[in-house]
Amino acid sequence: MTIFVPEKLKELVEGWILQSDRKREMGGTFFGSETEFKSFLPIPNFSEKPQSEFSKGNAQYYEREFSKLIGYPPIAGMHTHPDGSIPSGNDCKYVQHPTTLNIEIVIADMGNEFRWFGFDKNLKHLLIYFKDIELERAVLSLSQSFGMLDIGRCMVTQKGELLCENEKGKQFLNFDTDTYKVWSWLEMDKNKWNKTKKQIHLDTGLSLKKVNDALVKLGVKELR
Repeated sequence: MTIFVPEKLKELVEGWILQSDRKREMGGTFFGSETEFKSFLPIPNFSEKPQSEFSKGNAQYYEREFSKLIGYPPIAGMHTHPDGSIPSGNDCKYVQHPTTLNIEIVIADMGNEFRWFGFDKNLKHLLIYFKDIELERAVLSLSQSFGMLDIGRCMVTQKGELLCENEKGKQFLNFDTDTYKVWSWLEMDKNKWNKTKKQIHLDTGLSLKKVNDALVKLGVKELR
């Protein structure tokens, strides 16, 4: 099983740990789905030995109320290891306790960095991936603007021919740096379609040969 954690959420949680008493175990609850965390709620450590164990006490009330507020259910518990140790036998007992959520995340404080571990009630280790949601949205927006939602369905034949369901997607995959410069110049001002190859040469600094090669790749034939 794989869990995706947004980079911003990872930074938020680790920033909270950095501002807390790192000699004590800290913890909280992640909300979202079993494949992706969306939010995090810090919970005080009610243990009598906070340097070596974590107890969230009667935190279910706050989890329920926070869940109503954000619209996502509590999915995973989390606690830190201030000494940077990996999950131990005590963690296994904690995870399998009836009041513990189905997933537990252990964040080992290594001093200069943090290591994330995850496992379920069956003590099976989970894969944790951090992803940049803003970057994904930017790529999706770019793909939509080019009509390239099918760009992933591509094949290369034995002769090296590129096959793609979407012609614009195929065109974009064939872009090189020079072609992209010319395409950007053409897109910057639609009126420039009435300009000349020489103007592209002057504005981009590309040689006339490179300009011609780029226009061929772009399928532009009307420029003089």
